[in-house]
Formats: sequence, C-alpha cells, structure tokens
Amino acid sequence: MPSGVLDGKVAFVTGAARGLGLYLAQGMIEAGAKVALAARSAEALREHAQRLGPAALAAPCNVADPDSVRAAFAATAEAFGGLDILVNNATLNHAHRIADITDAEAQAEVGVNVLGPIYCMREAIALMRPRGGGDIVNISSESVFRPFPLLSLYAATKAAIETLAVGMREELRAENIRVTTLRSGVVAGGGAFMAGSDPEMMAEYRRQATAGYYPQASGKAIDPSITARAMIDLITAPRESHIDIISVRAI
Repeated sequence: MPSGVLDGKVAFVTGAARGLGLYLAQGMIEAGAKVALAARSAEALREHAQRLGPAALAAPCNVADPDSVRAAFAATAEAFGGLDILVNNATLNHAHRIADITDAEAQAEVGVNVLGPIYCMREAIALMRPRGGGDIVNISSESVFRPFPLLSLYAATKAAIETLAVGMREELRAENIRVTTLRSGVVAGGGAFMAGSDPEMMAEYRRQATAGYYPQASGKAIDPSITARAMIDLITAPRESHIDIISVRAI
C-alpha cells in the first residue's frame, strides 16, 4: 500500500475478521490510518488487532443490531477521537430458494446486508460531521449484473445498497461526505461467503452455477490487495471529485 496517504485518518471496517474485510483494514493501516475492525468474531478481532499493532482496534459488533453498532462506534470514537472513513463490507449469504427460505434466514440476510450498512452509516455520519467530511464505501458484488443461482436475495440486497448510495450522495454532498459503491468480484483469501448453507442447497448451487457457466464468467479469484489498493485510491481522490461506483473483478 502507498505509505502515508492515510496518515491521521480513522476508519471503521465491518466484516473485518477475515476475507476481504481484513485485507481492506490491513491495507488502510499500511497506508497510515487507524482502523477499527468490526465483526461478530471477538476473539479473531483481538488476535488481528494484537498482530497489527496500536493502529488497530478490535470492535466486536453485530451490524444487524443497532445497539451493538452504537457501542462499537462509541468505542472507536473514544479510542481514536473520531471517524473519517466507513467501509461497509460485512455480508451474509446462504444458498436457498426464495420459496423455501425461513423467516429467520430472510431476516438475518436483510438485517446484515441492508440494515447493517444503514445503522453503520447513521453512526458514522454523526462522527464525520465534526471533522468536516469523510468517505463511506459500500462493498457490493458483481452478482448485481447476473444473480448467481440460489443467491437472488443476496444480489437483491447488494442492489438495494447501491441504490441507497445514489440517494445518499445527494443527502450528504453539502457536508463533504462522499458515498461510493465498490463492486467486488471474487477475491482469494477465504472469507465466510455462503458459510452455513445447507449442504444439499450448496450441491444444487454448484450444479446450477457450473451448468450456467457462472464461474467462467466471474474469472479466477484475484488478490484482495488489488481491491484494497483500488479502495484507497478512490478515498484519496481530490475532495472536489466524487466517484459514484467502481468495479474491481477478474479479467
């Protein structure tokens, strides 16, 4: 990462216990920022924060719970003095047919993928205002173009957040708070994508995805450091510019 370009900045990254979220947090720390790592896995966050040093804060948080979100942002403000950057990366997705989805599954997925970013943005805006502005980056998915089999609700939640970002740009432009969508393709390095899905549904997902050439269309997984670098480039763009959306995926 370009050293020093985020000196003095404070960031909050959700879904930072593993996968892309962890790489995004690490990249910003390398670039000079102080970063609150948020996720439900408190033990994993503490291990990452210890490894990354004093610029990292473990901020255990269930983004679908507004009280949990409030507590995590309050802890961040107490530790680092404010907030400049929010990265809404946490996501939940299970392979299922809408006709068979349970109430709990539907509520959990919408709670994490839609309400979670809303709760986080609400808290972040309040902390960004005294600092004269900031950047909000919502991580979306290439699947909004072509929803993968048995992942239609996941794609729909990402499309909802993209639409919300368009409206929030107009709400916040006078306050120097930029809202950007970063569409990510498949990245290497693990994560929790589709973790906890029913094994039979996973088998059916793989069958349909292969038959429909979805893996070939997405390409091979790219190094998540590429996505992290792209995100840092967009949040360090001159303040008079606004990048509405950027897509980073395999060739």
